[in-house]
Amino acid sequence: PRGPTSSLISGCLALAHTLAPIATIGTVTANRAEAEENTSMSTLWGLLALTFSTGIIDALGWLGLNGVFTANMTGNVLIIGMGAVGAGGAHWAPPLAALVIFLLGAATAGRVQRDQPPGWSARTTTIFVVVGAIVLALGVASLAWPPRHFDESAYIVMGALAFAMGAQGAEAMRLAVPHIITVAVSSAVVGLGVSLFIAPHTRGRDGHDLLRRALAIVALIGGAIVGSLLLQIAFGLGLVVAAAIVLT
Repeated sequence: PRGPTSSLISGCLALAHTLAPIATIGTVTANRAEAEENTSMSTLWGLLALTFSTGIIDALGWLGLNGVFTANMTGNVLIIGMGAVGAGGAHWAPPLAALVIFLLGAATAGRVQRDQPPGWSARTTTIFVVVGAIVLALGVASLAWPPRHFDESAYIVMGALAFAMGAQGAEAMRLAVPHIITVAVSSAVVGLGVSLFIAPHTRGRDGHDLLRRALAIVALIGGAIVGSLLLQIAFGLGLVVAAAIVLT
């Protein structure tokens, strides 16, 4: 089963494809078998690094901005529902704004890559460089002018981060590395549980699938820990560190 984050990204990619007559860009389902065999280790480790940076960014967004996630849309969908009925003091407007802007970021990346063949391309590098540049600019600006909860500055940072994370997630999904979309790990958790406890025979050759799923979960958790610690020093410092990882 897919979480809301994966479904949103898939929908944006599909919408980008239908807006003009284009050659298909290889979806996760169509290229899963090929990706399992041909994914390079550099791409895998690169996406795991992006997953780590996403953990930093989401920790900063949840703790330091408006109590929203700028990458993990599953959390925002739940907050919107709770906020709609005023449960637990949740606010529905900030996560809704992040959700819409995330969609725009994913749709933009899908549009840019609409005519590209499967696999890493020059446009892939460009998308990730733009994402890193956005995060870096926000980090530097936040060091000078720290955003405050529910301030206009917090909404600007939140929106820019959500757009960048939407683009990153869409491009990671297009690369079709199983269970690594950098902005969510729901499918990795489900797959890990199935491999460990329900259907051990689905672990994949030499346990590669199992290891990939576990690394995605650990990367996101590790990023959240680092983001939480960096926030105690400065919000902007956390974004600068996340940007450095994306741009490396």
